[in-house]
Amino acid sequence: MFHVKHRRFGQMAALLVAALAFAGCQIADAPDGWGAVAEDPQVPGRVVFPTGGDFVAAVDLESGVVAWRFPKLDDERRMPGLPADLDATAFYADPVWADSTGEWIIGEYSSGVLYAVRADGASARAVYSTGARIVATPIVDGTLAYIATNDDRIIAVDLERPEVTVWEWNGGTERAILGTPALVATDGGRVLVFASLDGWVTALQIDGASAGESAWRREIGAGLASAIAAGEGLVYFGGFDRTFYALHASSGETVWQQEGRHWFWSTPLVEDGSVYATDVRGNVYAWDAATGSPRWSAPYDPVEDERVRSRPVLTEVDGVAVLVVIAHNGQVHQINAVSGTEAFPFRIEIDGNVLSDAKLIDGRILVGNEDGDLWAASAGVNAAPVKIYDGG
Repeated sequence: MFHVKHRRFGQMAALLVAALAFAGCQIADAPDGWGAVAEDPQVPGRVVFPTGGDFVAAVDLESGVVAWRFPKLDDERRMPGLPADLDATAFYADPVWADSTGEWIIGEYSSGVLYAVRADGASARAVYSTGARIVATPIVDGTLAYIATNDDRIIAVDLERPEVTVWEWNGGTERAILGTPALVATDGGRVLVFASLDGWVTALQIDGASAGESAWRREIGAGLASAIAAGEGLVYFGGFDRTFYALHASSGETVWQQEGRHWFWSTPLVEDGSVYATDVRGNVYAWDAATGSPRWSAPYDPVEDERVRSRPVLTEVDGVAVLVVIAHNGQVHQINAVSGTEAFPFRIEIDGNVLSDAKLIDGRILVGNEDGDLWAASAGVNAAPVKIYDGG
C-alpha cells in the first residue's frame, strides 16, 4: 500500500478521498516525492529535483552536490527576494523551465503560490498567489504560465507582471485538477486540455480575444486524475471508470477507447505511434495511438500485483525498444515494447517507494522516491540502480 498521510485539505472531493484510500496515499503537506526531476537546460549534467520534503534542489548528477536549494539557501537563510511570511512546505508539481525569463517556475502546494527561481539559484520571487492549492504542474508558454488549481480553476498569469491575472476560467465545481494539462495545436487554434475530478475534460482557447473561453467540454462521468498526453491531434487520458480514452483535440469527440483492468491514474506515454499506460494495479497496456488496437496479445501483468503511478519511459537496449515501468515498491520492470513480455529475466529494485514520473536524461532513467532520494538506472542486463542524491 502507498504510505498514508493523515492531513487532508478541506476542499478535496469525496471521490479523491476514495481513490487515494484505495491507492493507500493522500494529498497532504508531505508529498512523498510526487514531483519529477527536470533537466537543467543551462547547466549540462544538472537537474532540478523536488525532494518530497519542504524544498527543491538543483543537483549535479555526477557528484550529487546540491548547487542551490529553494526556498532556503540553508537551514537558516531564506533565498533573497522571497516574502518574509513564506510558508513553502510541499511540492507536488514538477519544476518547469521558463526560457523567456531564464527562471525555474515552481508551484507550491500548501500556499498555492507560483514562484520563479533564478537559473543560478541566487534569488527567487513570488509570481502569483492562487488562493487555492497547486498539485498539477504549471504549463509555461512564452511569458505566460497556466496554473491548474485544486478548486477547478485555470489561471493564466504573466511571469513578467507579478499578481496580474491575464484571464481565469472557473469550472464552478471546486473539484481538484490533479493531472498536468496539455497545450495542443489544432486546426482551430491552440487549446489547453485538462481533466478534473468532476469527470469533465475541458479544452480552453488560449490565443486571441477568446483566450480563456471553452473550445469544448466533454463529460466522461467518472473521476479523472490523470495528466493529459497529446500527439497527432489527439489527447489521451485514463479514468477511474477503468477506461482509457483518445479524443480529438479539436472537438473532444471520442476516437477510440479501451477498457482496462483497474483505475487509470498515471501519465500516459505517447511515443513512436504507440500509447503506453499503467493502471494502479500495475497492469501495463500498449495501444496503437491512432486506432487503439492493442500492440500486445495481453497487458503486461506483474506477478506481485504491484501498484504503479510513475509514468513509463521508453528507451533502447542493443537495438531493442524497452519500456521501463517503476512500481510503487521500487521494482523496475523492463518490458519488450514490441511483444509486451519481460525483456530481461531478472528484476532490479530502487530502495524506497516511488510515486514520481521517471525521466530519461542523458541515457539514464532518473526517478525520486518517497524518502527524497534521487536514483539513476540504465536499462539492460547490468542495470544496477545508483543513488545520486540522499534526501535523508
